Amino acid sequence: ATRQGAEIIGVAADIGTVEEGKLADLVVLNSDPMDDIRNSVDLALVVKGGELFEADTLNRLWPEPKPLPPQWWQQAGP
Repeated sequence: ATRQGAEIIGVAADIGTVEEGKLADLVVLNSDPMDDIRNSVDLALVVKGGELFEADTLNRLWPEPKPLPPQWWQQAGP
């Protein structure tokens, strides 16, 4: 689905498939969604913008480990 969409809008050279030199954000799953569609939310890792993140915490693992800074919604209320 992503390859054809990228071809239709003329950007298949940059996106649409997982290949060296192309842009892609990915999720790595712990379980096979082909066994059970609910496994599609069993995330292990996230690859975004060329960086690797732990799915549960969004701590960056690569290229340099870095914890996710505190987020506004985690702050105590007034």
